Amino acid sequence: MSDLSIPGVNSKYKTDEMIKAIMDAERIPLNRLEDRKEEYKQQKDAWQVINRTIDRFRDSAKKLYGFQNPFQNLIAGSSQENALTATAGRQAEEATSSVEVIQAASADRFASDSLPNDYHVPEGTYRFRIGDEEVSVKFRGGDLDSFAQAINRRGTGLLAASVVRDTFDTKVMVINSLKTGEENKLLFDDATKALALDMGMLEEPVEDSFSLTPNKTAEPGERQTVDINHALTGKQQLSVTYTVENLPKEAYSPPSPPSGPSLSPPEGLTYEGITIQNSESQVEVPPWQPPPPPPYSESKDIFSIDGNALSPISGEDTEATIVLGRNELSDFPKKLEIDNGGNTNRRITVKKIAITDPEVRGDASPAHAISAASDSIIKIEGIEVRRPDNEIDDVIPGITLHIQAPSDGPVDIHIEPDRETIKNDIIAFVGSYNQLLTRINIMTDTNESIIDEIEYFTDDERKTAQDQLGIFQGDTTFMQLKNRLQQLIITPYKTSADNRLSMLNQIGISTNSSGFGGGVDQKRLRGYLEINEAKLDEVLKSDLLPAIKELFGRDSDGDLVVDSGVGYAMDQYTSYYTQTGGLIATRVSGLNERIDDTDDDIKEMEDDLERKEQQLKVKYGQMESALSTMQENSRALNNLNNSGQ
Repeated sequence: MSDLSIPGVNSKYKTDEMIKAIMDAERIPLNRLEDRKEEYKQQKDAWQVINRTIDRFRDSAKKLYGFQNPFQNLIAGSSQENALTATAGRQAEEATSSVEVIQAASADRFASDSLPNDYHVPEGTYRFRIGDEEVSVKFRGGDLDSFAQAINRRGTGLLAASVVRDTFDTKVMVINSLKTGEENKLLFDDATKALALDMGMLEEPVEDSFSLTPNKTAEPGERQTVDINHALTGKQQLSVTYTVENLPKEAYSPPSPPSGPSLSPPEGLTYEGITIQNSESQVEVPPWQPPPPPPYSESKDIFSIDGNALSPISGEDTEATIVLGRNELSDFPKKLEIDNGGNTNRRITVKKIAITDPEVRGDASPAHAISAASDSIIKIEGIEVRRPDNEIDDVIPGITLHIQAPSDGPVDIHIEPDRETIKNDIIAFVGSYNQLLTRINIMTDTNESIIDEIEYFTDDERKTAQDQLGIFQGDTTFMQLKNRLQQLIITPYKTSADNRLSMLNQIGISTNSSGFGGGVDQKRLRGYLEINEAKLDEVLKSDLLPAIKELFGRDSDGDLVVDSGVGYAMDQYTSYYTQTGGLIATRVSGLNERIDDTDDDIKEMEDDLERKEQQLKVKYGQMESALSTMQENSRALNNLNNSGQ
């Protein structure tokens, strides 16, 4: 309210104080309205705090029974993590797989000779090919660093270059492909090859390749050989390309039973014109037993070189290649043996045998290869598997293999439940339950020890709790909520383990998990849950894990929808409070209406008070003016009387 000032009017009658005293008394109802509005706002804030706390509790409950519940999560462990790791999806099965890593996939990475610091790269267009993709670099000419920067600008995701200063006077340029796999070799066009030869990054190849196309076929039951008789030098490798054709199995038709011996017709006796025939001979034939069908056999161990067995073949109709590194062969392999004798209905054809240097790029080879483009190679169940990168997700269903390096023999990959995540989510559920009970206790009780017991409160949270202490004391809504929550916690729920596991206290969760002490623990009396972690760990490692999942959420009628369990029950009950149009929303809406109505009342009363204050100031101003006039008149009369004397 604005004050009214009347110039020329003094305050010797203390009219300002009188007006203030009157207005203070008049403002008492206004102060009560403002206090009431503040009380409504505090209640609204408290309801919103409860709403957020229930929401967090519902989230923790849903997490234990919903679609993304941790009981479906699996983790993969490796017996040689430096060679092979794995991640398991929800489609994986709990099992142990044996995988041997022969080699990790790598990319081409070539270094140049040591070049002088002022080495100049001529102007031109330099083209690089990585697999089926090309990187074209237009360069105006310049030093090695500028050339490397130009390559990096154009080669995003495919090609990279760097320059290393190996001495004070020289530099080495390194160009590497960013895509692994034998099919992604780094190739140079003519102009780029000429530059690479000049830089000493490439050199003319010194080894010729060797190739045979025998098209040698081993029919079922046959054995064949192919002469190789070629020396291996340097880093050469041998590859055998073959096809497998599974022939249809012919239906077995057993032979007809034998007819038995064939006997001549019996002779008769003739006497005096009368002929008497002998009876036909009877031969007893044993019961007919048809011969068994010819045996069916199958073998995947087909190839060997000079008596050394190669990897087993796939049993499917396919064309495949076996690649043998230099360390897997003698210096002079002589013969490839094809042993198809163990197969009844499988035809094997060798189409090509090649000896090549994997580092050769057309008519040149890298002079300083830091690494060469190669596939990852693993063996699983004796079958060799090749892939162009080190992430393999199509060999074991639901599992992605991450290849790091060659392994020392087979690596065991163990797939098991993610018990640590399950435990953490259960602990989070208990924690959010206790936080909800804490909020209820604070708002329904005036005992400050409730706040003092909470060790995890921040200073701001502690102050808010003190402001809300006892704000809903006597409100039956909160008592019903608390009582129902405590009842749901101790209720038994049906699981596949029956009486072995049907309650939370059987997995170490209760209001007294640590046992009884010597005195009364107020925290336990307030209903907070405790966790016996040792007991929880023990149960999680047992065969009761499926029952623990059902304890929190179970489909009782087979309709694929969870309809029982402590997590489900908690979520369903508390949804009544937090859902749209639910109890809390209704309470908050009602408080908003009260706040709005109170604001209207406050505004109306403030306007009335302002008018009244203005009226008082005018009235008291007029009174002071009248008194002042009377005093002046009195002085004037006195002066007149004095002058007449």
